[in-house]
Amino acid sequence: TSRTAPGPSSQVSAASSRPASQLPATQTESQGRSQTQTQTQGDTITPARLQVFQTALGQLIDGPLFANDAADVDPLVAAVNARIGSGTGRQPFGADEAELALQALSERNKIMYSGGIVFKI
Repeated sequence: TSRTAPGPSSQVSAASSRPASQLPATQTESQGRSQTQTQTQGDTITPARLQVFQTALGQLIDGPLFANDAADVDPLVAAVNARIGSGTGRQPFGADEAELALQALSERNKIMYSGGIVFKI
């Protein structure tokens, strides 16, 4: 006959009380970030253009586009472009520039951007 050791067979660990965004990055996450930074290092968005994008996005965040607290990128960029009007610095955002704006806002914890989906936080 075989006997098992008495007591629990798994280790207990306390859950962290810090939000995931404040936890230290794992090695894999750090490597992924450095690769992403290297790939987009030459591509930047000006602070003025980022402000235009963020302002337009802020007007949309509580609307029907984010009905499920998330929005797909393509309809979101179209809505941002419809919102910004015309004039100096108000040219429509292309896919690449919108991607840079979303990444910048995600890094600043204004939104979460992953897999072509924008989540409000």
